[in-house]
Order: sequence, then C-alpha cells, then structure tokens
Amino acid sequence: MHRLQPRDAVTCTTPRSEFPPVHSARRHLLIAGGIGVTPILAHARALAAAAKDYEVHYVSREVPAPHLEDLNGLGTSVVHSRCRDEFWRKLGPALYQQPIGTHLYVCGPAAMTEEVQTSARRAGWPTGRLHAEAFTGGIVTNGEPFIASLISSGKTIDVSANLSLLEALEQAGVKVPNMCRRGVCGECRLEVAAGIPDHHDFVLSEEEKAGSQFIMPCVSRARSEHLELKL
Repeated sequence: MHRLQPRDAVTCTTPRSEFPPVHSARRHLLIAGGIGVTPILAHARALAAAAKDYEVHYVSREVPAPHLEDLNGLGTSVVHSRCRDEFWRKLGPALYQQPIGTHLYVCGPAAMTEEVQTSARRAGWPTGRLHAEAFTGGIVTNGEPFIASLISSGKTIDVSANLSLLEALEQAGVKVPNMCRRGVCGECRLEVAAGIPDHHDFVLSEEEKAGSQFIMPCVSRARSEHLELKL
C-alpha cells in the first residue's frame, strides 16, 4: 500500500464474508457482546430488509450502548443487558425456546463467544447451526518447533518456534493459497497425511479437528514432532 502512487492501478477482489447469514434458516438468533455488535447490526439490517424472523441479544456496559438505537430502529425484539449476569438470565432460557431450524450467530470477546457456543451445544443446538465471528485468529508462533514433510515434492521443512507453518512453507518456495492469515477464511486449508495438528483456527468443526485430516497452516502448528502434508 505504501508503495502506491496517485493514479496507480490496483487489482482487488469482491468483498468476502466468513460470517454470512443462512438465508434458508427458519429463524435467526443474533448475539452481540460490546463492539461485536458491528457485524450483528449488519445481519439485523439484512434480515429486516428481507422480512426474516430474528431476535437480538446484546450485552454492553457502555452508556449509551453502541448501535443500540440503530437496532431498536429496525423494529424487532432487542434484548439489551448491561452486565454478564443479566445477559445470561435472559439468553439462557432463549437458547431453549427457539423453533427447530433456527441459526445462532455470535460476535464478541473470545471468552463470551466460546461460552455462548458451549451453552448452545448443551441446549441441543447442532454445530452446523452455530456461527461465530472472531475478533482475531489464534496465531501461535511460540510453540514447539517441528518438521513438515511434503509427500508430492519430497521436501522436508523445519518449522521454528517463532514461525508459522504457512510462513515456513512460503520461505521454502511452496505456494499455498491464503487470504486472511489468521485462521478465519479457510483459504489455506491443507490435507494432513500423518502427525497430529495443533489447531488454532476458527474454520474447522470440532469433529474435523479431532479427525486430524486438515490443518490451517496460517495459525495452526503440530503437537507431534513431525507433520506430513499432502503437498
């Protein structure tokens, strides 16, 4: 960006979302924590414009709460809380009262996002109907060093403790498609042939992570000393 000059031509792609609403859903339960209300407001606006059924739960200590007036102006139910206990008193029962076919969307601090998803799973929500927007990826560059072997090329790459697997592959001349570089978009997904990945992404499901068949090299590393990739 800093090398660009006025009138330089720039090639760009169209916008891409890793947190899109599922338009075929019967109902939408939108949950926001703090500034996580930003994408939730976008969802609410889109759902309101499409006359979809949805409900918003929003927790924020700020006065006035960011975008609360905007949400209320859309004409749907907004349950606003000013503290964690109040938030869970209202959201807890709501997790059990949604009709079958409802999808849940949550954006907020990592601990809150994880707690919402865990509580929803305990309430019987299928994983495929839970959607979360992460503030940041779980990039780990201070883990244990390991060796990555590439089946197709026969290359062996040392991945140091302060380097991501994606960076190590790139330095070795291996091209891997990537976009976000923080474990959110899923563009860099690689297939694992052997070894145990140490997952830190927000893309793979819990079942996929347990199966150890894929890895997002931009943020994930290896639990084993050796990782074999189908590259």
